[in-house]
Amino acid sequence: MTENVLYEPPVAGDEIDTLLGSLDRQRRIFAWKCGGLGAAGLGRLAAYTGSRGESPSLRRLLIDMIEEYACHAGHADLIRESVDGLVGEDRPAG
Repeated sequence: MTENVLYEPPVAGDEIDTLLGSLDRQRRIFAWKCGGLGAAGLGRLAAYTGSRGESPSLRRLLIDMIEEYACHAGHADLIRESVDGLVGEDRPAG
C-alpha cells in the first residue's frame, strides 16, 4: 500500500527549492490521477466540450495534458536559454 501523504513545496525555501518542489507536487498529483488505470480505464469516454462535439477517451485527455506539459517545458527552455544560454532536455554533465 502506498503512503497517502500530500506533498507540499517548502514554505520558506529558496527559489530553486520552491519551484522544483511545486513541480514535483504537480508530477505526484498527475501520477496519482493516472495510477492503476489499465487499458479499460484509459479508454473510457469522458464528458468533455470537444471541438467536434465528441467525447474523447481518458487516454486522449491524458495525452493532451502531456502535450500541454511539454509546451510549458519548451517555454521554460526558452526562458533558461535567455538567462544563461543553457538549452536541451538533459542537465549538462558535471
